[in-house]
Amino acid sequence: MAQETKPKRSQAQKPQPRMLTNLHALTKSLAEMADHVASLDILTDDEKETLVLNRDQLGGSVDELTNIFAAHDALQMGDTKRNKPFDPHGPMLLSVALTAAFQIGSRAVENPIMKRIEQQAKKARTAHATQVRLSTSELTTRLIRKLIEPILNKTPGLPNASVAEKILNPLNEHLTHDGKRALKLDTVQRKIKKLRTTVRSSV
Repeated sequence: MAQETKPKRSQAQKPQPRMLTNLHALTKSLAEMADHVASLDILTDDEKETLVLNRDQLGGSVDELTNIFAAHDALQMGDTKRNKPFDPHGPMLLSVALTAAFQIGSRAVENPIMKRIEQQAKKARTAHATQVRLSTSELTTRLIRKLIEPILNKTPGLPNASVAEKILNPLNEHLTHDGKRALKLDTVQRKIKKLRTTVRSSV
């Protein structure tokens, strides 16, 4: 009976040295980023220690994973002298490598997407703060108009300073009750000056 011949191994089963070279290049690049950022004075000691730890974990884990790949490739090529490629620590090494790479990337690499998100969030916060200021100003104007109308109906010629003194306490009571800041007398007087022509024309 003729002996069966084993099929030739496909190109995909052969070792991939270029892929491993790229992996080590990426690891080296991340390590250099970590070293650079860790050297900056703006970082705290804990942040520097974390980056250095991640750098070491990444390098060590990738080296161990490379050994596992090499043993696997040797076994696939028929090298019976090599030990079994199985390593119970393989999944853990992969997890450590990926985690370390992520930590370095999130701390040492500028992320354009997150930068745009932060810029949008900053714009939203600024717009909200502006809207709050406008709302407060509108509320104050309405309160002042409501308080000065009956006073000007009785005494249209009363000076602005006198009108401001009459409404200052009730105005600030309304404002502080709604969580707003109390106004000073000169501020109220200036607002009355702007409103008075409008109020007179409506009387």
